[in-house]
Amino acid sequence: MCIGHEGRTHTEYPMKLNRNGAIVYQGPSMIDGAPIVAIVTGLTRKSKNEKTGNMAQVFILRADMSPLQAIASGADGSSSSVTGGAA
Repeated sequence: MCIGHEGRTHTEYPMKLNRNGAIVYQGPSMIDGAPIVAIVTGLTRKSKNEKTGNMAQVFILRADMSPLQAIASGADGSSSSVTGGAA
C-alpha cells in the first residue's frame, strides 16, 4: 500500500482519470522481488520540447512506499529494485 501526503493511503484520495498516462506494469521487481509500478506518460499530449519532440516517458517507482520514503530509505538508488544499482 502506498502512503501519500500526510500519511493517507492512495485509496483515501479521489482518483482522477488521466488519459495521458497509463500503468504498463505492476508487480514484483525482476531484480529483488520488491513491488514496483511502471507508468508511461505522453500518450495524448504532444511535447513542447523541440529538442526531443514527441516521446513517451516511463517512471518506475516502488509500489509499497511514496517516492520520498524511497529516497530517504535508499530504496530508489544503488542496488535497489528500481535501478538495479545503476542510479
